[in-house]
Amino acid sequence: MVTATPNDPAIVCAERIAALHFLHHVPVPPSPNPVTSIHRRPAGYTLPFEKERSLAGTLAFLAYPKHDIDHIPAVCVEEAKHLNVILAVNKLDRENGQQLLEELKKSFEGIFSLLARADAGTSSIEIDVFKAIISMCSKRILHRLRLQGRRTHYQSIEKALQTAYEYLKHAERGVFKEAGLSPVLDEFIKKASRVLRLVRSWTRYQMDLELENLVEGIYRLRKVGDLRALFENGHIPDQIMPPSLRASLLNMIHKVARYREAAKFLYRMAREFPLARRMRVVIAQLSKKAFRRVPDDEHTPALDTTVSLTEGLKNHEKDLTHICRLLNGDEEGKRCELDKEKANDQFAEQTRETLRRAKIHAEIQLLYYCEQNVPHSRLPRVICSSKDACWLCNEFILLYQKIHMPKSHGRLYPGWRLPTLHTNGFDDLAKRYNQRLQISFKDSLKTLFVRQERTNYPEPNESTLLTLYLSDSTVSSVSLPLSNGKGKGVVEMGQEVVLPTQEEPTRELEPAYDEGSKGTAVEVEEIEEVAQEDSPATPEQGLAHDLVLANDEKGEEATVKTEGMERTPNTPTPNDQGPLHIPVITSNEKSKETIAEVEEAKIPPETPPTNVEEISDVPESMTGTSSTGSYGSSKRKSMLEPGEVRQRITKIGKTTPIYKAGSLLDVQLEYANGPSLLAPDRHRKKLSYAVEHLKPEDVEKLRNRGVVPIAGAELPEYWIDGDTDKDGCVYIANGDAVMRLFMRPVTVDLP
Repeated sequence: MVTATPNDPAIVCAERIAALHFLHHVPVPPSPNPVTSIHRRPAGYTLPFEKERSLAGTLAFLAYPKHDIDHIPAVCVEEAKHLNVILAVNKLDRENGQQLLEELKKSFEGIFSLLARADAGTSSIEIDVFKAIISMCSKRILHRLRLQGRRTHYQSIEKALQTAYEYLKHAERGVFKEAGLSPVLDEFIKKASRVLRLVRSWTRYQMDLELENLVEGIYRLRKVGDLRALFENGHIPDQIMPPSLRASLLNMIHKVARYREAAKFLYRMAREFPLARRMRVVIAQLSKKAFRRVPDDEHTPALDTTVSLTEGLKNHEKDLTHICRLLNGDEEGKRCELDKEKANDQFAEQTRETLRRAKIHAEIQLLYYCEQNVPHSRLPRVICSSKDACWLCNEFILLYQKIHMPKSHGRLYPGWRLPTLHTNGFDDLAKRYNQRLQISFKDSLKTLFVRQERTNYPEPNESTLLTLYLSDSTVSSVSLPLSNGKGKGVVEMGQEVVLPTQEEPTRELEPAYDEGSKGTAVEVEEIEEVAQEDSPATPEQGLAHDLVLANDEKGEEATVKTEGMERTPNTPTPNDQGPLHIPVITSNEKSKETIAEVEEAKIPPETPPTNVEEISDVPESMTGTSSTGSYGSSKRKSMLEPGEVRQRITKIGKTTPIYKAGSLLDVQLEYANGPSLLAPDRHRKKLSYAVEHLKPEDVEKLRNRGVVPIAGAELPEYWIDGDTDKDGCVYIANGDAVMRLFMRPVTVDLP
């Protein structure tokens, strides 16, 4: 304990918190925080801001491995020789939560040791990371699914999913067809049936393998499309499945799927950024002085005094009796439950409780730790917690300005305090924060007088998921380069076609794809990003998306621009939409096969081939009504009839013509410049591509094979996975229009 006066910042802060809590427990509804130019500062940083935010959010999500509301974690990352993952948990005193922090450090170091080998080129590391995450977070996963622990009135994943599955399995298909949800419904029924089997398997054996299978199955279930649209809008009646149960099921699916997504994200970060292969945990440890408490028995807090000293209020607005009457509702016949005496007692008790038992939240510890120990030139730009920030933390971080906190749930926790560090900088920060709280208290009183009643916001959901900004340069399975049917590549150089080393890992997990399917589709990651200012979309043009195919070793990118999409009720506005990033597999000298050897892997063509002079070694299934050429004009538009294929080669830095599939879908490719324009041995790269407007019967075959085209309307809320077929073709759809794209870099000799 230390001696203190009524003007001590800690006492003033406790009184302001108690006064605000007296008026309302949730001062504001949940809200995201803006990203400022200060937050986005790029100078001196290796990671882009969005990647730093996604990394901090992912690690904070994993840092809550078991249900423990007393020790909520927060994470930030510092770029130094290593990528320092700075970790803290809510604390009563310096030693509180220390054992948990050491356990988290050990678990994270195990994951980081796996990521350190991510440049080895084998995607089995991703699976190893996933297994480590399941081992680390199994208790929390089971708690989320309500498959273990104390029983509550909430239903488990098995009961809730069974209810939705049984109803949707027998539901009238017409309403879903009208809403454009038929493919989502069909996929949901298949994937939900599998998840229910996996739940029963875990219940029987209760081993890590079964839990890995279950999480993988839930991840695949989340991928089927817009589950919220499938469950809502009257598609499942309230009497069958109440809104709260539908929301609970969606929450379980998205939260548990995030554990699989986290493994993908961390692996891809480590592949893309060497610094992410050098992560280590640093525990944010403040000094003992920071946790000192001021005595609470030398001063008697009084609410009427706090109100009377509030500047900017009229005399009658400082009447505590009048305030109590408004808070009670003052309804006719209602007994006044709160009077001036009770209000003062309640305020004094809360102030003392805050001074005695308040915690320093993890976000505040990180901010103070970084201010003391990290050079400002590389100060972390983002702090993330396993929950959204409480109102008091959020207000302090907004005041501090240098670090971004993604979201706030808006709830005020009165057991909150600042560290007791009496230096000029921290004292000034504490005093400015107290002034900010006083202004909020005055504004809350003003609102009370205007509305003549207490402002009550609903109890918020304190834990929401951040959008993951996935790497656009790594996938987890093999895409087979195909020949032109004559055993020759695009350019007759007599060289071998190099296959990637990232083969589909052999693992004990049960296959997550549908039974009876052959091979494994390459996964296409779609992510939601901030809309770029130079987006080509206009209100007349409709949506515009960029699909970026990147080669992370050579530096080239192929960009697919899809324009002219007509809006549907489920389609976001242009400002809601950002680029979609599709990874392309990187060639590696360690794994080689000739074209002739690859020939055997082809699938039967869906469209009868036509004898044409082919330029690119496109899949046989794309050699229908076809025309060939090279380069072309980026300003020209080319209408494709159903079944028509266009095959071309384009140069680095060039843009293809716009290919139109009816009035609904335009596609344009750009082979963008990268850091290296030359392949090994002085070969220049070009892009071989083919574009096809699928016939309706081929679209039906596509869906029957379980390949889900990328659809613009699915993007606004969650990043999703699309699929490719076994030839590595990408499918883009809008309404009934579907285009098939095949793209592959090729090399030619320099003169």
